Amino acid sequence: MGKTLQGVLKDVRESPDALFNLRAAVDHLWSYTRVRHTPWSREDLIPLVLHAHYTRDEALVGLGHWTLTSRPEFREGVLHLPTKRVDAFFATLQKEDRDYSESTRYSDYVESDTVFHWQSQSTTSEDSLTGQRYIYHQLKGYTPLLFVRDHKRDATGQAAPYCFLGPLRYLTHRGSKPMSIRWGLEHKIPARLTRALNPTMVA
Repeated sequence: MGKTLQGVLKDVRESPDALFNLRAAVDHLWSYTRVRHTPWSREDLIPLVLHAHYTRDEALVGLGHWTLTSRPEFREGVLHLPTKRVDAFFATLQKEDRDYSESTRYSDYVESDTVFHWQSQSTTSEDSLTGQRYIYHQLKGYTPLLFVRDHKRDATGQAAPYCFLGPLRYLTHRGSKPMSIRWGLEHKIPARLTRALNPTMVA
């Protein structure tokens, strides 16, 4: 009978040679990445690197929503994690008619390298518990997190990854069912990502 994943990890941790080789491989790969480590406020609880790209599945694991033994269904663009006091938003900017109904074609776009316009689900009112949590997230101890991609699919037809843009802070909103919210990003979007997410902007 083969070993469990926990057993394999235990063997790796107890092997100096395996740890040395693993660290060397990670250091080598990290030297080629364009993403540089930028500390952010919830990094101790959510091990995701700011401005890195993640598939939806990778993001759900990093957020702690998926584990080795549990994969709860997730179809919507908003994930509420009450135990971590996090709301994670997954936004696709260019919405193709074939992939989105009129009721889910939300108006999401990059206003600037520090501001993102996001539209809630069509059932969310400004007076609802969810709407109030968005508006008063700081008072309630919540951290909204943003994941953004340009298109649903990449050039090969596979699901495109999301760029993790980090924590948000509420600025203003208008409307209800849905709410149109302007979020301020705690960390400025790098120029290379700003141009990719909003080609009309001049860096």
